[in-house]
Amino acid sequence: MEFETSKRSNILIIRPLIDDLKSHNATDFRSQTLELAALSKLPTIILDMVRIKTVDSSGVGAIVNVGLKILSLKGKAFLLCNAHA
Repeated sequence: MEFETSKRSNILIIRPLIDDLKSHNATDFRSQTLELAALSKLPTIILDMVRIKTVDSSGVGAIVNVGLKILSLKGKAFLLCNAHA
């Protein structure tokens, strides 16, 4: 799975380069997103879902898990943006 990352001020923006987040890729999404967040020294992590068009229940679970794990890292904030209904 590929990601685009960018840094702005004290923010790391993580943008998954996938069209859907479903059971077939939720585990990879979760582990790779958490790895990127954990390696970052920046205090705020934004998960930008702009490219993702379809999310199933496994994908929702992965997003929630990522957010909770990032929030559990000392001094980290988590924001989700461009999530489509």
